[in-house]
Amino acid sequence: MQELTAYIQNFFALVPDELEIIASKFVPLELEKGDYYLKQGRYC
Repeated sequence: MQELTAYIQNFFALVPDELEIIASKFVPLELEKGDYYLKQGRYC
């Protein structure tokens, strides 16, 4: 999540409390080997 907060800080001047609120809205997602972001049978 530190990468996310650093990325957000590059574009917006936020106080640490606001930054934590925004970062808490994102949930990390780990994909298993062989999985893709798109479900099988769907097209980009």
